[in-house]
Amino acid sequence: MSINFTDNLNSKLLEIKQVSRTRKGGRHRRFRVLLAIGNYQGWVGIGIGKAITVMEATEKARVSALKHIYYFNITHSGSILSYTEAKFKKTKIILKPLSIGKGLIVPSLLRKILELIGYRNVWGVLIGSNNKLNMLRATLEALLKLNTKVKVTI
Repeated sequence: MSINFTDNLNSKLLEIKQVSRTRKGGRHRRFRVLLAIGNYQGWVGIGIGKAITVMEATEKARVSALKHIYYFNITHSGSILSYTEAKFKKTKIILKPLSIGKGLIVPSLLRKILELIGYRNVWGVLIGSNNKLNMLRATLEALLKLNTKVKVTI
């Protein structure tokens, strides 16, 4: 039996940010897009894309997300296996499993990621900086601590 993670693949736009770099001729403006893809069955991919237009940046982020796919275990109750925490720079994430029917009690960015993975009952809190990229990296680090490390690259 082969596992095809592209079945039922959905994407969510996490952030669109205008960034600029000052050059000799003036400011050079670009867009940075943070995108997540997942199939609600444990697979999730995270991508970042930069370009002059939002559409180009979104396409680059989608390609990047397809290159960086992770798999996470989901319990029967739709939760994580156990308590976990992780820190990335000044952002700290704490995640705890919940029983069936409690829902996702987490910050909005974490909710999008955990829904794409397929988690339904998780409690989480963010301590420190709420930079979206750092929050995302801290979350992935916390979830990878629980997992047997499986990373699929295409």
